[in-house]
Amino acid sequence: MFDQDSTTLVCIPKKKPQNAQNSYLAVILNDAVGKKFKLAGSMIIGRKEDCEIRIDHRSISRKHARIMLEANGYSAMVEDLASLNGTYYRGKRIQKMRIHDGELIEFGNVPCKFFTDTHAEHGLLDMSSLDQMTGIYNKRYFLDSVNERIRQSAGHDTLLSLLTFDIDHFKKINDTHGHVAGDMVLKRICRIVAGLLPETLVFARIGGEEFAIMLPGSGINDALSLAETVRGTIENSDFEFMGTQIPVTLSAGVCEYSKDMKKAEQFMHKADCKLYLAKNRGRNNVCA
Repeated sequence: MFDQDSTTLVCIPKKKPQNAQNSYLAVILNDAVGKKFKLAGSMIIGRKEDCEIRIDHRSISRKHARIMLEANGYSAMVEDLASLNGTYYRGKRIQKMRIHDGELIEFGNVPCKFFTDTHAEHGLLDMSSLDQMTGIYNKRYFLDSVNERIRQSAGHDTLLSLLTFDIDHFKKINDTHGHVAGDMVLKRICRIVAGLLPETLVFARIGGEEFAIMLPGSGINDALSLAETVRGTIENSDFEFMGTQIPVTLSAGVCEYSKDMKKAEQFMHKADCKLYLAKNRGRNNVCA
C-alpha cells in the first residue's frame, strides 16, 4: 500500500505516442461537467481568481495544485500544493505524479480528465459515461460493458463475475449528519475502492448508494475474495465529517456468469439477490 499522505506515482504509458497539438483538463462534476481548460506550460489550479485553471468549488484550495504539460503533450506532471483536501489518483492521495492521455485525477472532491486533441471528441463522450458526483462510471456504461462482455463470452467457457455492494443504513447517515456528509461518504468510498482495483475492472455507481464491479476473467472465488477485501477495508477506514467519526459498513453480493444469462439485467438481478441476502443476514457481510 502507498503512504496516503505522501505518494509520488509514475505511470508508464503502453506505447510512445506522437506529439499532441493541444491538451486539456476537463471538469466532470455536476453543473461544471464538460468545462475544459487548454493546457500550456505550467498552470495553477485553484479557487483564487488569478489561477490559470480556476475551479470554484468548496473542496478546492485557493491554490490547490500545479499541472505542468510535458513536451509531447500526451503527459503532464501534477503536483499538489499542500492543499487542504488533497489531490487523488485512483483513490490514493498523491504529492506529485505524471498523468497520461485519458486519465482521471481528482482535486479535492472535483474529478477532472486529462486528454488531448487526438482524443478530444472521444474524451468528451467518455464524460457522459461517468457519474458526475464520484467520477467513476455510471449505470448506463456499466450495463453496456457487461452486455458487451456477455456477447464476447457467447459460445466460450469464459469466466466472468459481478460484485454489487451498497452502504449499510445510508439513509441514517444522511438523516443524522446531513446530505453533505453523505456525499463525502460516497466519494471517499469510491476513492478507497478504486485504489483497490486493477485497471481491468469496471467500477460503477449504479444507484444512490449502490455500486457494482465487473470482473472479467474471474470466477466466484476471486469475486468473493475481492468483496471481502472491499468490505473489510471500508469497515476499517475512517470517515470523519466536521470532527465527527461516522461508522460506515457495506454489504455485498457476488455471482458468476452462466450461459443462460443473455442480458446484463439478468446477471445484475442475480448479484442483487445475493446482496439482499447479505443485508437480510445482518449487513456488513458478503453473500454468494
